[in-house]
Amino acid sequence: MSTKAKRIEYAEIGGPEVLYLADIEIPAPAEGQLLVEIKAAGVNPIDWKIRSGFRGRRAPSVLPTGTGFDGAGVVVDAGTSSKFKAGDRVALNESPGTYATHLLVKEAHAHPLPDNLSFGFGAGLGIPGGTAYQVLKSLNIGKGDVILIHGASGSVGQCAIQFAKGFGAEVIGTASAKNLDRVTELGALAIEYGPDLKQRLEALTDKKITAIYDFAGADGVFETSYEILPDKSRIGTIVLGADAVEQGFLAWSGGSPIPLTAEESAWRAEAPDIAIELGAKGEFEVEIGLELPLSSAVEAHRLVEQGGVRGKIVLIP
Repeated sequence: MSTKAKRIEYAEIGGPEVLYLADIEIPAPAEGQLLVEIKAAGVNPIDWKIRSGFRGRRAPSVLPTGTGFDGAGVVVDAGTSSKFKAGDRVALNESPGTYATHLLVKEAHAHPLPDNLSFGFGAGLGIPGGTAYQVLKSLNIGKGDVILIHGASGSVGQCAIQFAKGFGAEVIGTASAKNLDRVTELGALAIEYGPDLKQRLEALTDKKITAIYDFAGADGVFETSYEILPDKSRIGTIVLGADAVEQGFLAWSGGSPIPLTAEESAWRAEAPDIAIELGAKGEFEVEIGLELPLSSAVEAHRLVEQGGVRGKIVLIP
C-alpha cells in the first residue's frame, strides 16, 4: 500500500525558481527501510549547488528529483525486524529528498531523537555535524591543540567549536563583527576576520595555533592561514577543495578531487548519534536561524545561496 505525499522537486538544472511542490506516492518500506513523516528538513549549501549544476560531479542522473539530505520526523512504518517502531522520533542524515511530507529512508541513516530535542535540532545535524566531526578527526584534534576556525559562526563552524572543545582542544573562531557573540557563547575565543589577522591574533592571545579549519572560503584564506601556521598538513578546508589540493593544503568535499576514505565516511556517519547524546544532556546546540514552510523552498534556497542568515534554515512541511 502506498502513501500519498508532497515533496519539493526539480525537473531541470537551474536557479531556485526550478523548484516546485509535487504530489507523489511512496511505496511501503522494504526490508532495511523506514517510512518517515518529515517534521523538519535542514537546508544546506550543497542542496543549491547540486540543483544549480555548480557541483557537477553530483548532478542527478534522473529528473525530476527531490532535494535535501537532512531531516527529522516520526516513523510511520518499519519492517518487522527493525529496531524502530511506528511513532519513534528520528533524525535523518544522508537521506536524499528530505524536503517532503513523507520519505522512505535507509534505517542505517535514522538516529533516535529524544523527546527533549526539537525536530529542528535533528534536521540541523546531518551535514554540518558530520562534516565538522570528520574534519576534526582527520586533523587529529585533541587535548593540547589550539585550533583556529575560519567561519566559526556558521552551522558547520558552530558544530566544530563544540566537538573540538569536547576533544579537549582550545578554540579560536573568526566571524563577522555581528556574529562574534555567538562564537563566544559556544566557548571559543572570538576574533573578527579581515586584514592583519596574524597580528591581531598575536595581540589577542599568546597561545600557539596548532591547526586551522576553514569553513568560510574567503579571499586569501590559504595565504593568511599559512602565515599563521606554516604546516600545511594541519590546515584544511571544506570550501575551496580544488584550490587547496593544488596548493598542498588538505581538503574534504568542497570540490576536492580526493574522495573521503572509508574511515572518514564512518566518522561522518557516527557524528549525529554523538551530537544527539550530548544535546540530550544540554551539552550541544543547533542554532535555528529561520523556519519556513515547505512551500517556501525557493526562498530558502535563495537565502542560503546569498548567505547572511546565521544558523540553520529549516523547512517545515
